[in-house]
Amino acid sequence: MGDIDYLHLLKYYKLVYLTPDLVHYENDTASPFFVDDQIIKLKSINILGQVYYGNNGTTDRGLYVKYLFLDIDGITETAFTCQIQYIFIHSFTPPPTSHYFEAHLTHHDQPVFAFVNWLPLIADRA
Repeated sequence: MGDIDYLHLLKYYKLVYLTPDLVHYENDTASPFFVDDQIIKLKSINILGQVYYGNNGTTDRGLYVKYLFLDIDGITETAFTCQIQYIFIHSFTPPPTSHYFEAHLTHHDQPVFAFVNWLPLIADRA
């Protein structure tokens, strides 16, 4: 995984597992709790019967996905479009000091991620 993408993954794990002391893989000698940069890229993934493909650095256009989010008021909808750059699996075991680890003592996570390129919002043209 590239360094720019890796920093997003590290930040994700720190926030999700409430473990701000996780270290960069280059500092793995400083702590036994680090986030590895090794990933397994997937060509596609089937979610509820829909197949999603990543661009994976090819000249193909990849898959564009539109997401609809509710604003804080719970009423106003905002649509965002992104292009899936690549889909990947990453193995991670939370440290024993993590609040998440306490709830899942023997749990070993291998989540599936999609790294996406968010496209700029364009105002509706009426």
